[in-house]
Amino acid sequence: MSIRSRKENHLNACLNSDVQSEISNGFENYRLINESCPEEDFSALNFETDFLNHKISFPLMISSMTGGTEQSEQINRNLARAAQATNLPFALGSQRIYLVNQKLETLKYIHTLKVNEYEMEVLTGKNEAHAAAKQIADWGVKEVVVTTGSYGSLIYADGNYYEIEAYPPKELIDPTGCGDTYSTGYLYCRVQGLGYEESGKFAAAMSTIKLETSGPFDKDEEAIRSIIKRH
Repeated sequence: MSIRSRKENHLNACLNSDVQSEISNGFENYRLINESCPEEDFSALNFETDFLNHKISFPLMISSMTGGTEQSEQINRNLARAAQATNLPFALGSQRIYLVNQKLETLKYIHTLKVNEYEMEVLTGKNEAHAAAKQIADWGVKEVVVTTGSYGSLIYADGNYYEIEAYPPKELIDPTGCGDTYSTGYLYCRVQGLGYEESGKFAAAMSTIKLETSGPFDKDEEAIRSIIKRH
């Protein structure tokens, strides 16, 4: 199945199938006490925050959209317009089609890019992580992150390489979602101003926890940092 067909299937499944998760979000366990504040001027409230050196109107991100097909173009355009009108970040999902077919035009607009071994080789034609990361940076990406499974990950930024070890899981249960988990952990640290190496270690530890469990990530920051301390 081609990448384009797979993306079309993703959209069709969401539009035409019952994709509601049967896993509870836990909100039924809580009852919020109503404390109205009629004296507050809603228009005077300010929820602005900084994200990747940009001022956004609210700590909210639209993420992540599937692209690469004609069917998804209108969906992404509408969401992008909404994000622009409300000054919110719009995170793209898989950009493999664009990166492969129009990489030189696309990459110069990208600040942070995470790829795995397969994606880096498809994108650059290089099968060595250091060379691939440097090539991607030369095309305009500010921070390049390459994950290499059990061999760890590599970050290239500001002309320097940062090699991050992989933390072995106690038991391998399910690798599904490890790439997204790594990206989440890395960006979580970077938006707080943490350095490349510390962010990479945090992301690697999150991925280890994800390998040890099935389903959504459900551990806290203390569990993540305990893995780093053990190594």
